[in-house]
Amino acid sequence: MSSARPLLRSESIWLLDMTATGVKQQVDRVLEGHRSPPSEDHPVSIGRMADLWLLAVSLGKFARVLDRLARQREEHHPIRVVSEEFDRALPNLRRVRNVLEHSEDFLRAVGGPKRDQELGSIQVALTSQDIIVAVTLKDDPKQRFLSVQGAASAVDEAMETIHGRRHPASRS
Repeated sequence: MSSARPLLRSESIWLLDMTATGVKQQVDRVLEGHRSPPSEDHPVSIGRMADLWLLAVSLGKFARVLDRLARQREEHHPIRVVSEEFDRALPNLRRVRNVLEHSEDFLRAVGGPKRDQELGSIQVALTSQDIIVAVTLKDDPKQRFLSVQGAASAVDEAMETIHGRRHPASRS
């Protein structure tokens, strides 16, 4: 591959690297917890749910930093394409993160106009290689899914592009 230059200045890359590292550490924690056997009473322990919650928070932080940096650039800057690719790769991230991060508001159906809905369910599916989180709200029963491995891949691809080791996809 040619010697591509990073898409952003070093300060911005540092901030994205820091948030991406937080995501990767949480992915590792979630998947490591996944490898340990569940108990009969709780297939998804409180510790695993806490790790999933922290992963959702760190993914949300990464998405916000990426989005903010993209909005600060001109319309055709490649970082905007990276941000759009990330959003397309994780279309349910915002809903899943909101439900996990603000679950107490959804349980009480409080929190202002954005969170005045009641929680329907939070489900966690354990597969041999991944963990899938599914959330629903009572007013919007459509399940929204988030794959832990898919989230890790989306962050990795964004960072590879930002560091100039991968070219962003062209806009469709």
